Amino acid sequence: MISIIIPVLNEEATIEDLIKRILTLDPERAVAKEIIVVDGGSSDRTVSLASPQATVLTGPRGRGQQCNYGARQATGDILLFLHADCVPEKDALVDIEQAVVRGALWGCQRLRFDNRRPLATLVALCANLRARWRHIVFGDQGIFIRRDLFLRLDGFPNLPLMEDYRFSLDMRRQRLKPTLVKSRITTSSRRFDTNGYLSTLLHMYHMRRMYRSGADITRIQALYENVR
Repeated sequence: MISIIIPVLNEEATIEDLIKRILTLDPERAVAKEIIVVDGGSSDRTVSLASPQATVLTGPRGRGQQCNYGARQATGDILLFLHADCVPEKDALVDIEQAVVRGALWGCQRLRFDNRRPLATLVALCANLRARWRHIVFGDQGIFIRRDLFLRLDGFPNLPLMEDYRFSLDMRRQRLKPTLVKSRITTSSRRFDTNGYLSTLLHMYHMRRMYRSGADITRIQALYENVR
């Protein structure tokens, strides 16, 4: 079984459509699945929109901590973490299950943006090459992992942001390479469209560099909020 874990905070604009999309994945029902939405204290209609067709839990605020909380409650042997604004392709669950059967320990889907302009396509390509060659994966790429391995590693680090980056660095240090499945996941290009592609890329690179150099996470968080 694949447990699909969605950390949310005020996601009423996207959560209902995402759950409906998940329910259409694997139309032949070859893969068993459960949907777990972990709310971090939403003040909008997120919980009421999600609850009819998903298990809704209330966890500690923070994307990484919410993912960890959902993983501990999950019953599937494979975990798939989805951001609320990311939409997987219909074959995603089959591709992920087959990858794990073939020996994959963890991995991601191939990223693309809802904006198909050349710059957006180039950024997505670079993200996919980064995952393949540098083994760095971010949450909007739809991270999947065997549940036993995730729990053995104590899940994502307790950080207010960059938990996916830290997780990838830790996995790379242990020589645990991610597997890229063939299906794609579509995410919003809003941040790039609003702030500019080059500016956003440089800003994100600067934040990762600050993190690696040991900068206070609250300073990085302030920079992140400026480009959301």
